[in-house]
Amino acid sequence: MISRIEHSWLNQDMSKIEKLKQLLRHKFDIRAFVIGVSIALLISGLISFFFHCPIWMTFFMVIFSMVINGFIAEWEDNQPGGFNNPD
Repeated sequence: MISRIEHSWLNQDMSKIEKLKQLLRHKFDIRAFVIGVSIALLISGLISFFFHCPIWMTFFMVIFSMVINGFIAEWEDNQPGGFNNPD
């Protein structure tokens, strides 16, 4: 009984920085973020080089395309017969 009370007290006393570190450790993978941004920079650099467009414009177009592709893939995988729902 005392250990539960002490444990809840310790959780309430945890600093905001520690809570943020714990959240980021479980919800956000920095390696995936860095890889995604690197791929977007590579693709936007190639598009910018070959089509003579501003790199910032192509970078945002590539990021937007990657986000939309992720949403469509998630939706498609959750449909009946999809990867997450193989009925």
